[in-house]
Amino acid sequence: MKKKKFKIKWKHIKIPEEFHAQLISWKKRHRIAIWKVLTTSFNFYVDAYRKHFKIPREKTEKIAWYIYKLSASVGAFRDNPSEENLNRLLLTIEQIKNRLNIPTRLLERAVKTYFDYPNKKNRIVLNDTCKNIIVGILVNESAS
Repeated sequence: MKKKKFKIKWKHIKIPEEFHAQLISWKKRHRIAIWKVLTTSFNFYVDAYRKHFKIPREKTEKIAWYIYKLSASVGAFRDNPSEENLNRLLLTIEQIKNRLNIPTRLLERAVKTYFDYPNKKNRIVLNDTCKNIIVGILVNESAS
């Protein structure tokens, strides 16, 4: 069975020339696409921002369930990036988006990219993006 490719839609952003030069330098040094550098940087920023939030005790079971469900789905998908595991993971992501009101677009993109190109760099992006969703679940549920 042939894997279907997911097409990435690109957007342009304006950034200062000096910052662009730093991105190019980092990109060359680490052999990683600029968008992956920016995604990793943004994930790091969001993680640092969310560190001060706390979760009320009564919500921990719901939070733990969705974190476990997402982690297990991502683990199965990483182990075997098949069409079946892709669909299961996308269903779990959809549930998290709809039931917990968590924005999951970046995770969906990372999953589809890893499905098309299951290499180490895309696995790292998938891991970081999944971790960000988990932090989003913790922060979102603690605030509600």
